[in-house]
Amino acid sequence: MISAKNRSTKNEAAVTEREQVASDKQREADEVLTVARAVADGDIGCAESDQAQDDAQGGEPVPDKPTLARRLFGRAVARLRQEERAVARAELTDAFDEVRQADDAIVRIANLLPMNLREQVASARTSLTRSIMALTSHLRGKQAAEHDEPPRE
Repeated sequence: MISAKNRSTKNEAAVTEREQVASDKQREADEVLTVARAVADGDIGCAESDQAQDDAQGGEPVPDKPTLARRLFGRAVARLRQEERAVARAELTDAFDEVRQADDAIVRIANLLPMNLREQVASARTSLTRSIMALTSHLRGKQAAEHDEPPRE
């Protein structure tokens, strides 16, 4: 037969455990709201920092693993950044194509000039071409070194 005191102790322990679970869920919900508000206000970096957790938990210690809010918003931020990088690369590729077209026009015009002026244009183009190719290599990444065209003279 279980004594009344033993039953009371078990009930108190169960209530304490339920209160802790409720407190943890409330803390997580507060963090989700804090991160969501910050993201809505344009602070997408908060999904990747510990600041949102600190704010949501009122300065309590931050757990080692990322919380639900940071994982979800962090994934969204990573996806947005990936898309923005792709757009930026496309814009840079277009800009480099325009530079290459301008370079082609310079070559066509230089071919119409007398030899001494043509040599001056070629000299100026060589230094410009090196800079442009270095930027192009950086834009394309490591595989660019294998596929870059040599400077045209």
